[in-house]
Amino acid sequence: MCVSLPARLLAVDGPRGTVQIGSRRRGVSLLAVPEAQPGDYVLVSLGVAVQRLSAGEAAQVLETWEAINAAFDSGA
Repeated sequence: MCVSLPARLLAVDGPRGTVQIGSRRRGVSLLAVPEAQPGDYVLVSLGVAVQRLSAGEAAQVLETWEAINAAFDSGA
């Protein structure tokens, strides 16, 4: 199973970009979303930004992910 997470795009350098996921920065390929600009949210899977997201969509996915993690941490 692959998990895709939303990340904020910090910088663009041609077909590559730098995103922030939580407190970590990662390099990603932007070939699938060449229109992405710094400040955008992108959905990242296996080092590839696969889709642009609105800030609201990104927040919703992150809230759901945090709820899932909390449920696992509590043993539910």
